[in-house]
Amino acid sequence: MMLDTAFERIPGDIGNPESFDYPVVLQVVPGASVERALGGQDDVLADLFAEHAQRLVDSGVRAITTSCGFLARYQKALASRIAVNFASSALCLLPDVGRHYGAVGVITADRSRLGEAHFLGCGAAPPEAIIGMEDRPHFRSSILRQETRLSADRIREETVAAALQLQKEHPQLDVILLECTNLPPYRRDVEHATGLPVVDALTLSDALAGHRSPPWR
Repeated sequence: MMLDTAFERIPGDIGNPESFDYPVVLQVVPGASVERALGGQDDVLADLFAEHAQRLVDSGVRAITTSCGFLARYQKALASRIAVNFASSALCLLPDVGRHYGAVGVITADRSRLGEAHFLGCGAAPPEAIIGMEDRPHFRSSILRQETRLSADRIREETVAAALQLQKEHPQLDVILLECTNLPPYRRDVEHATGLPVVDALTLSDALAGHRSPPWR
């Protein structure tokens, strides 16, 4: 289920069907803006996602995820209303990733708005090491505000810089988790720059679909 956005969904982004090597259905949820998803509790938004999830279930899909990790806030409420495997966010990987790898660092779209409720929604404790992309100029203008055309090269540079800063500030890290579903295109770049394994929304999707076992199994 997709946020209602205008920026380009490049290969590797969860909103591009080329990011998967199995069939997917991309369902935009009208009215589900970036700003609304990153905001506080919004029960109407949760109802919108539940309604569109039911349409997907009725069409025959076998598993559902979303295009915004901040929807972790609604994980429990939505999972109770969706009759197939459902995981709202890469944050749902945290418990298993932590048990397998050790110390987890999170790169999020907006650190200032990522709160305890998002982690608790996925049955996880907030990790110590979190860094946001909200102050990276091109990410902010192209993704958060949707004011400029997305440049993959510029977001790649900003994502790698954020990862290196996170690693410098928390040298004990064993793995990095990308909360934001627009960052998986740069996963390999982050792995190369930091020498750490990286998990993301596509790791989650593969596990949900039963297409590929996650690396900790």
